Amino acid sequence: MDHFENQNVIKVLGKLTSALQKQGLRVLLINVTHGDNVSEFVELADQHQADGVIFLGATLTEDFISTAREITRIPLVVAFRDCYLDEPLVINTNDTKAGEQIADLCIKEGAKTFAYLSSPQNTSTYLKRKDAYEARLKECGFTLDRHIEIGRYDQFLASEIFGRYLDKTPIVERVDAVFCENDTIAFGVIDALKLKGGYAQMSVVGFDNVPFGASSAY
Repeated sequence: MDHFENQNVIKVLGKLTSALQKQGLRVLLINVTHGDNVSEFVELADQHQADGVIFLGATLTEDFISTAREITRIPLVVAFRDCYLDEPLVINTNDTKAGEQIADLCIKEGAKTFAYLSSPQNTSTYLKRKDAYEARLKECGFTLDRHIEIGRYDQFLASEIFGRYLDKTPIVERVDAVFCENDTIAFGVIDALKLKGGYAQMSVVGFDNVPFGASSAY
């Protein structure tokens, strides 16, 4: 697991570990946030005769991929991201349908200009939300006017980066709608809008439905 700042990952981790324990299984949690040698951890799991490896994160490193291919006895599950590898079982939301629905929602609300905020894109795992969002906008005669990458799923970093966009962009030139790749980024965008102004002029959509989203602050 990586990106512990991502509230959705914590929510999923709680449900996942509870379900596994009810099946009589024990969970070994490995933190791969800080660029550790992931292959060593996979080999350790193999030595402990683990029944499987569940990848609950954003970036499958090359050493993880190569080791997982070598240790075929341990099934690999990639959760909540698509993956180009043939071996893993991939469990994900329907990102294509979601991206289309969110584009339709923003257009229905009267938006004319659009942005997408994401984590850094990588080649091993990826999300289809942006592609579907952009494609539906194009179908309806609009364009994706701005794509802003956030270094990681961090609310405060998202607020800082989007705040810089607001600082250098006059209100009349700002996008009308922002689709954030997840709720953590969306919270940061709303924080920046409250701090910098222009809150009433922009629609912000998150993704994940984390419990904190029910807060009156958001």
